[in-house]
Amino acid sequence: MTAPRREAGLPNERRWEALQTTGATFSARTGHTVVEHGGALFLFGGTDKRRRQQDLFRFDLAKQEWSRVEARGAVPSRRSGSVGTLCNGKMYTFGGYDGRDGNYFNDVHEFDFETLTWALLTPRQSLFSLHDEARSENGGHWQGRVPCPRTDHCMVSYNNSLIIFGGYDGRRRFNDTFAFDLARREWCERSDISSLENDSSPQQRPSKRFGHSGVVHNHKLWVFGGWDGQCTLSCVWALDLKTNVWSSLAEMRLQCAEQLFLKNMKRPFGQLDDVKALLSPRPPQSPKQEGSTDITGSFLRSASSGLRKFSDKLLDKEKSKQIPGSTEACSKRPTGPADLEQRGWEPRHRYRHSAVVHENKMVVFGGVDKSHNRFNDICVFDFDKLVWTEMPVSGAAKPSARTFHRAVCVGDQMLVMGGYDGEDRLNDMHAIHLGKLGVPSLLELSCRFVRCNMTQLAATGELEKLPPTLIESCVWTRGFDGILRGACREDDRVVCQRLALEPGSAGVFRDPSFHVSKASPRTARRLTTCATCGRPHHVHEAIREESLLPSGSEWQPDTELAAQEVASRTNALEPVKETPAGVDLCLVDENAPSTGNQFLKLASRLLGM
Repeated sequence: MTAPRREAGLPNERRWEALQTTGATFSARTGHTVVEHGGALFLFGGTDKRRRQQDLFRFDLAKQEWSRVEARGAVPSRRSGSVGTLCNGKMYTFGGYDGRDGNYFNDVHEFDFETLTWALLTPRQSLFSLHDEARSENGGHWQGRVPCPRTDHCMVSYNNSLIIFGGYDGRRRFNDTFAFDLARREWCERSDISSLENDSSPQQRPSKRFGHSGVVHNHKLWVFGGWDGQCTLSCVWALDLKTNVWSSLAEMRLQCAEQLFLKNMKRPFGQLDDVKALLSPRPPQSPKQEGSTDITGSFLRSASSGLRKFSDKLLDKEKSKQIPGSTEACSKRPTGPADLEQRGWEPRHRYRHSAVVHENKMVVFGGVDKSHNRFNDICVFDFDKLVWTEMPVSGAAKPSARTFHRAVCVGDQMLVMGGYDGEDRLNDMHAIHLGKLGVPSLLELSCRFVRCNMTQLAATGELEKLPPTLIESCVWTRGFDGILRGACREDDRVVCQRLALEPGSAGVFRDPSFHVSKASPRTARRLTTCATCGRPHHVHEAIREESLLPSGSEWQPDTELAAQEVASRTNALEPVKETPAGVDLCLVDENAPSTGNQFLKLASRLLGM
């Protein structure tokens, strides 16, 4: 088996980072528009503490520097809640509003990055009224009909068109879908095309909402969350942009289960429609004549039973992955879309959150619910498996819970900026790595092994052989109060494995004349706060040192050893060219301190390497 190669610069955990930017940054605001182009972010509009804005800023990703763009042309009027997207190397914005009781917009603006010029794109006129309320209510669709002014909608670019869904105009919420053809400059309402072409009955589609998110992936518009006027939502819908057909998450999961079942049947006689028919109630049939056989019907009944068993198996597998503490219940076999909707872990309902696409996943951050609870969690939706997971993250720089912010995905990083935390508008920037993680070093793997097998290692006396400085600085951490600190937990979930001190902090409290009460506020905060999770040191588990030793041991914790020894040992770690068992490890150089070699040799033996 070929060992995976270590990629330089890859972190081995997902940690939030607060970006320290320079230059003329944007004022603290909400409801702005952000897109990425040419190694830079472009931020337009929004609402700050004074008023709605129409300014444009550029953020150089390499220099991490903001600058104001002096744009020309038909600059959009002051607004908030406008949505922007990229198409053919240009930025397009649609909608927004200039005040709670003010004007709502339905104009389309184009920004050229080369000439730094705005242009208003006027749609072609229709033979009918631009705002034909009666035709809209009756489901009529006309080429050239312009969507009503709105804000808090979603917009994506697809096939040289801008696709918008939902929104709010101060009085009404919407669940219509429009496409603006950039080449023809013509609007087309897509919501009702499928119902006219496929079925005489009204098509099932998402309820009216605003503040939802929308992303495009695999020729589908994926919509999540929102506010319907009574409740915040947590449902997922997908619009097939080729067929103009909406599907709920429950329907997609049922279709996925059926397709997987049929794929494993090795070309059965029954077709997909036959299996669907078997899942629905069957009318009574007349008794068959004696001696007659129905091979197809017998086979399909067997297939139906197999599909039900298969759905049971899927549900059991989903329950095994369920995150502890989840409020979603999976207590019975799914018999239809209503049951499948509740399968597995689901994020809390929310609106005015952000959503980006990274590889085959939708990454959702933040938002607020009906009770004004704001979030700063990261929820990940897998487009292929159709399941949600919660991304575990660490870092003291975790952004505050917020809403009406903006997020963009640049390479393997998600950048979050601005928003409202319930008290103030913000203009901070945070980043987190979404890509694959690097392989932990042998030192980290060994420390994890010791933490997980502490009792067994103590009973056999193996822990007694480890250098005290490694026990106090790598496996666990001795805090300023002299107590050995381990993991930090929140709701039975491990937030970080051990107390982590900022570089240079470990040697401060080794001075017997030092007392934290005499330190400056900054130093005291540095010594009493974990650099990984940002929580106080005392919430980390206290490790009882007597439990680490076998009876009669003469080992004593040595708090006087210099922390520089650990630093020099860690700096000596180098990647191995050839590694066993397909694991990319790190070994210590021959010139490293003897304590480091002793620890790693012992760890290698404990891990069976």
